[in-house]
Order: sequence, then structure tokens, then C-alpha cells
Amino acid sequence: MKRVTRYCLIVSLLVWTACSCKDNEPPRRITVPEYKPGEVDQPDQTDPNTCFGDKAEEEPDFDVAMDIVKEGELMNFVITLADKKGLRVCGIRLRIAHRAEDPETGEWKPTSEEAYVNVPRLEPNEVLERVTRLSTNEFPSVTGDPGPPEAWSITVDSYNDVRQP
Repeated sequence: MKRVTRYCLIVSLLVWTACSCKDNEPPRRITVPEYKPGEVDQPDQTDPNTCFGDKAEEEPDFDVAMDIVKEGELMNFVITLADKKGLRVCGIRLRIAHRAEDPETGEWKPTSEEAYVNVPRLEPNEVLERVTRLSTNEFPSVTGDPGPPEAWSITVDSYNDVRQP
């Protein structure tokens, strides 16, 4: 009987403490404004790979170029991409590859060093410019000087969908 009374006393003490602490809570320094429906703009929930428009039967004709800009110790790829036909293309995957020059023949031979850049959507008649940092993990042989433009190639590896504007 004493055990039951002791447990009841402990439980009631805990409940009383919890209830009485709510009223004694220190004031907050920051006031949180009350939420009112319609005041908050919803972010765009559209999947970036969604293509709008009618399905196009023709294949896109890409114009892709790349330049390497060195800023101090860092090197950036400046990629320019456009579709010559004015189509909307979604889910584009660009392949950047580094080539090494054979010292004996002077020919540029492909190496296993490559990286991929994803472009979610290319709008009709848009010239997209994207800057991507050169990663030493992807291109370990490129240290200091990126080399001449002939050492690099960029191609459209794949794309998901093509639509009419």
C-alpha cells in the first residue's frame, strides 16, 4: 500500500510541475508572426525536366561551345548551348572530355578523363550560358594550366525530350 501511495504522489507531483511550468515560461525574444493563408507564395513545384508544348518529330541541332576561364588558382568551364531550330529540349546531358597531346606525333588522343554537366531545360531560341568549376577529381592531369582549346571537347551526350515552342 505504501508503494502505491508513493507512486501516486510522485506522478501527481510530476503532473503538477508540468502544468505549473507553462504559466511560468520566460517570454520569447523573437515573436513569430501568425500564419495567414494566401500570404505565402508557393514555390514553383514544376519538375525542372518537364517539357511543355507539343511533341516535336524533328531532332534538335545543337550549337555547343566551351571556354576555360582561369581565375587565380581556379578554372571554370564557360559553356554556351543553343538549339539552331528553336525547339524546347529537356534533360540535356553534356559530356566534357580532356585529350592529351602525343609528344611524338602531335596528335590529340582521348583520355579517360571526362565529366558530365546536366541542363534541365533549354527554352526555344534561348542561348544558355552555364559556368561550371573544373574539378581536379574528374581531371587529375590538369594542374596549373588547362592547356589549349584543342585539349578539350564538349558534346551533347543525350537528351530526354523535344517539344515544339
